[in-house]
Amino acid sequence: MKREEDGRVVPVSKEEVGRWNERIWKMCNKLAEVLSEKNIRYNNSVFSPLGIFSTLTPLEGAKIRLDDKLKRIIAMTAGMSDDKEDAVFDLMGYLVCYHVIKDAEEK
Repeated sequence: MKREEDGRVVPVSKEEVGRWNERIWKMCNKLAEVLSEKNIRYNNSVFSPLGIFSTLTPLEGAKIRLDDKLKRIIAMTAGMSDDKEDAVFDLMGYLVCYHVIKDAEEK
């Protein structure tokens, strides 16, 4: 369903839903590729931190990264600059990492 300018709610075609689903899969795949590359580059640091200066659990570390990223986004000027787009993409990545850690802890 979608809302028209006059306020009416009308059904959305299966084709439109399909096009948006393709975009969702494309973005999720891109995010997975970037997360995997960063995980290799940073030697699994989100999931297995060194613990030299911090003794936080991986889940607590992910929460801090999320807070830091949100603070950075809020501090940026209004409007979506390239830096803000990157920060939002990073935030999506940290949210995925948070849920991966949480899922692993529950098993």
